[in-house]
Amino acid sequence: MDQLPITQWKGRLRVEFISRNGTAEAGFGDGVTKEFITELSRNSFSEMYSLFLTSPSKCVYPNPAVGSAVESPAQKYRFLGKLLGKAIYEGILVDIPFARFFINLILGVPNNLMDLATLDVELYKNLMTLKNYTGDVQEDFGLNFTIVDDVYGDYRVKELIPGGANVEVTNKNRMQYIHAVFHYRLNVQVREHVAALREGLSELIHTHWLEMFSPQELQTLISGEDTDHALDIA
Repeated sequence: MDQLPITQWKGRLRVEFISRNGTAEAGFGDGVTKEFITELSRNSFSEMYSLFLTSPSKCVYPNPAVGSAVESPAQKYRFLGKLLGKAIYEGILVDIPFARFFINLILGVPNNLMDLATLDVELYKNLMTLKNYTGDVQEDFGLNFTIVDDVYGDYRVKELIPGGANVEVTNKNRMQYIHAVFHYRLNVQVREHVAALREGLSELIHTHWLEMFSPQELQTLISGEDTDHALDIA
């Protein structure tokens, strides 16, 4: 299906289900096509193939460590972008709750600190504690400008700024650190994955058209409802 020219993606797909014994199953037409796109989307955007993970609010987002688990992930994200575009193009609703920060990236909207709560509530709370701390940040927190990535149990230290391992977080520079952390987690870490998905999506739905929508409206366009669940960030 990935090899089909884009003109056929935009055309009418004819889908036929084949049973395990090789015989064609009953059913044809738009209903079968809708079922095929719905089921393929639901499975592909699940954690089943390691391309996506699930947030605490049960919303999906690209797996930052996908390169260690999947061969040629960019090609697969481009295909899923086309699949998502086909669903939108045909007006087929798929039950896929996207994390808000992921929706923002599809729309080309930079994420901010508040959006971090839709990915990692504990990290968000920790950064807010750091932001509001009245004591000596350098002495009491012992942080530097690095962050640790968990790549399937292999913990890798990533510098947030050049030479970040040698830059301590202080009361004066803590906002720079907070910005660097959420920017990396939300905007940088999955940037290439989202770019590939957007590339596939734009072959059917021009991104300038999508950018007319708010994140809530785009989620409604995809699934029929805004699935951004409330999180306990108190």
